[in-house]
Amino acid sequence: MKRYCFSLILLFLLALIANAQSDTILLKEITINPKLNDSFELLKKPYKEDLQIENTILDNPTNTVSSIVKNNSFADIKQRSFGNIQSDLSIRGGNFNQNSIFINGINMSDAQTGHHNLVVPIHGGNISTIEIIHGGNSRKLGINSLAGTLNLITKEPEKSYFDIDLSAGSFFTYNVNLSSAYKGIKSTHYISAIHSQSNGFDYNTDYSKLSFFYENNIRNKALSAKTMLAYTDAGFGAQSFYAAHFPDQYEKIKTGFIAFKLEWGDKLNWEYKLYHRILKDRFELFREHEDFYKHIDGKWINNITNDTVPWNYNHNYHYTNITGSGISFSKELDYGDISSGLEYRYEHIYSNVLGFNLFQVFNEYYIKSVDRQNLNWFADYNLKLGRNNLNAGVLFYYNQKYSFDYSFGFDFERQLCNKLKLNAGINRSMRLPSFTELFYFGPTNQGNPDLTPEYAMNFDLGLHYVRDNNSRLNINIFYRKGQNIISWIREVDSVLWKTENLTNLNTMGIEAGYYYSCFKEKCFVNSFQVSYVFIEQSKTAGQLESIYTLDNLRHKLILNINHKLINNLSAQLNINAFKRNGSFIFYDRDLKAFTTPVNYQFVCLVNYSLVFEKDFFKLYLNAHNILNTDYFDIGNVPVPGIMLMLGVKIKVDKLIKKNP
Repeated sequence: MKRYCFSLILLFLLALIANAQSDTILLKEITINPKLNDSFELLKKPYKEDLQIENTILDNPTNTVSSIVKNNSFADIKQRSFGNIQSDLSIRGGNFNQNSIFINGINMSDAQTGHHNLVVPIHGGNISTIEIIHGGNSRKLGINSLAGTLNLITKEPEKSYFDIDLSAGSFFTYNVNLSSAYKGIKSTHYISAIHSQSNGFDYNTDYSKLSFFYENNIRNKALSAKTMLAYTDAGFGAQSFYAAHFPDQYEKIKTGFIAFKLEWGDKLNWEYKLYHRILKDRFELFREHEDFYKHIDGKWINNITNDTVPWNYNHNYHYTNITGSGISFSKELDYGDISSGLEYRYEHIYSNVLGFNLFQVFNEYYIKSVDRQNLNWFADYNLKLGRNNLNAGVLFYYNQKYSFDYSFGFDFERQLCNKLKLNAGINRSMRLPSFTELFYFGPTNQGNPDLTPEYAMNFDLGLHYVRDNNSRLNINIFYRKGQNIISWIREVDSVLWKTENLTNLNTMGIEAGYYYSCFKEKCFVNSFQVSYVFIEQSKTAGQLESIYTLDNLRHKLILNINHKLINNLSAQLNINAFKRNGSFIFYDRDLKAFTTPVNYQFVCLVNYSLVFEKDFFKLYLNAHNILNTDYFDIGNVPVPGIMLMLGVKIKVDKLIKKNP
């Protein structure tokens, strides 16, 4: 498999060299209005990776946020199931709780658990750019950006339209997506609704998901305003998601948010934002369904086998509310610019598992509750002196439980020559424990309400070479010294996992990537990307066993080629080869027992897509994992093999104009 995968990579590299053009060509860049700061451009981050997916051919509901990041970036996505049902994001070896998720520059991270961070109501067709900040940046993006940050930037309509997108494929999977946009003189409206459903690729991996997203933008000379509304309702079989010896798990999630952003000013630019996010989560260790279990007299009875579980276990119910508001300003100076801001964030959860006991039951299910209030103030200065650019900032933070704390950072950039830049940075980052880490109590897990924040010092050094508008080369070396890291740990002879601040985790690595694009008619290759990341981690936690700390990617190699075949027909090849660190104890479902240790193996995923586009319609075929590779991203949690999706996208407005 290794030889086959790398031979395939070499073959396409040779094909690229044979067909590449040597003359100057133009790159299709995405223009982001500097007045409306949905982007993190003001961070001056040399290690910010932009995935400009607008230039790819996978503009359909099967192209999820998780698949885009997994197959196009240095970041790691640990998949549970498929269809963006649940995935864990890892940046530079950090775990799923150590990253922040933003939508158009507004923090939408979950306080209950990082497992919910990527449950977003946005598919690939909604997005213009995905920004990934590699490395901690708590001083500007707030606490919890310990290892990195992901920012989804949605498209603003350039014209009015109405599209219908239908696709179906393996495992009786289908997607229905309706989207419409209106562009006025000073405002735009965008709305989309998408329903996805599948019978699943394996036992108890079925899902059903409905998402809704609306965005309004208003612009004039005095101000710019953005309003967003979103809702997602997803139910899915969660085979072995959280415990391998319980294969009949199920989860139901309902989440939504409303957000508002206002910007005004000329020489002194102001930004105000207000947002509210909710998430309702019902977790069933024994799936209550006619094909699974029923609950009678304090016992769980399997409807198929009539096996009885003499355990009066109740489903877990969680209801999280997050409200935030902030104001900030930026001003250009003679030798740079300065920015400062204040943000308040309130996080609250009702639960029957997490938090402290309530005096009375709330809304039938919730007997516990806990909240926390967070206040951040940051200041940042960017100094420009000739070829040098120095960015420095500080954040002061207050929480009623953890009191005052701070973060700081420095980033330096020097233009060595017209095409080559040198970058270096030092940043202190931090993260608060999630509600799950603090309070969860189950048959094999026990949280710890006495946990304290974890910290990291991030060091970066990089070179960035830009040959012209269509090709660039980046090389970054990084080191993260983590202290007081929160881990699920257990004694060697114990079955109970506990959370403790016991781990010091040091991470070092290198990221290298080359990007090329050509949009001339004579170019066979429209775009080409090859990237590689290596990560090495070491921890100190005594003789204790820990999880979520050393199962990071050790190697990851990405190859993407977008190319033309014939008129109106184009294709994309994606090869994702990686090796994960660590091992897990394999659970044999037939024996119903844990058997032998299994090391994570080398994996080579090959995906291929075809798109035919003409006039008012687009036909596409997506083939995922065409080598049918068997692998695990998370121990004992299966992922799908080969999967085919066939779809059609109809531009209704063009169809009506063509056939009045």
